[in-house]
Amino acid sequence: MQFLFLSLLVSSVLSGCGGVEEKPPVVSDLDEPRADADDTGTAPPACTAFNMALEQAETVAPSVVRIAFRLTCDGETVGGKTDEDFTISEDGDSISVFESSQQLVPTVSSYQLSSVLILDMSGSMIASGNLPGLQIAANSFISTMAGNQNIAIYTFDGREAIEALVPFTQNTALLAAGIDSLSDYEAVDTSTNLNGALVSSIQVLDAEAGRHSDKLFGGTIAIFTDGKDQAGRVSDLSATMAAGATEHAIYSIGLGGEIDTEHLDNIGKDGAFYAGDVDELLESFDAVATDILNEANGLYVLAYCSPKRAGEHELEVSLNGTDASLTQGFSAEGFEGGCDPTDFV
Repeated sequence: MQFLFLSLLVSSVLSGCGGVEEKPPVVSDLDEPRADADDTGTAPPACTAFNMALEQAETVAPSVVRIAFRLTCDGETVGGKTDEDFTISEDGDSISVFESSQQLVPTVSSYQLSSVLILDMSGSMIASGNLPGLQIAANSFISTMAGNQNIAIYTFDGREAIEALVPFTQNTALLAAGIDSLSDYEAVDTSTNLNGALVSSIQVLDAEAGRHSDKLFGGTIAIFTDGKDQAGRVSDLSATMAAGATEHAIYSIGLGGEIDTEHLDNIGKDGAFYAGDVDELLESFDAVATDILNEANGLYVLAYCSPKRAGEHELEVSLNGTDASLTQGFSAEGFEGGCDPTDFV
């Protein structure tokens, strides 16, 4: 199947929230509608501003237009929307659902999600007695993420290279076995190459993305440490710049009082979580796993058969009942008939 990639020239992203009386906005990160009141009896604030943010767009033979976007409201992920919640138009003219076979494509079919869990196994971690608590927290992370995406586990200490504990897989038994095997871990270099581990994990995800070039790709790094970078192989500035330059999401998790929270905030650009002691570590790992799943829940991939057969055109996708929309240019050169939903994936 030939892919003709669009130039991602987003004309506009409009936000706003109109009346949605018949279908209250679903804004919970876990795809559950907001409750009428919390435990104190106070109703949560109503959604005020939906936003649709373009992730990626492409055309696929014979005449498929496929667009991936993230939906939020007041900064919170919005899941649970269906085909009927969105309207598409080309060059200002609405496209009939019956003519276009418009569908939301299942994320697992059209979007490759992969995460790397990076664990600090330096001398301080091994000698502290906190390893069993880390294993419990890491196993909970794996259990929460189970079946949703490919996961790889790497470890680092003072050495230049990170070590693959479990390569990318969705087999939770293999992932759990890898974490359990850390009980017998012996540090080769007791120093901490935190910054080098971060840069290496970005390279690992870059390679994973290359293996899934036939799909849209979303990568996430969750890096855990109980201290500061001591090896000095990569500077704090270089690590921060590498984190800022990558499109992959990065979460940092810090344990204890010897961490550099400012630096972990910088490299954990999508979230930094801290545990004062090992008893709080489980909560931090679970929070990261939940955040990663929440981001996936707010991702939509909309595909349809375009009636256009030549020329440059503008697609608009709008969320019904709101002012939220996004526009995207595409070329219909080479488009032909015979398109149906089997071409969407």
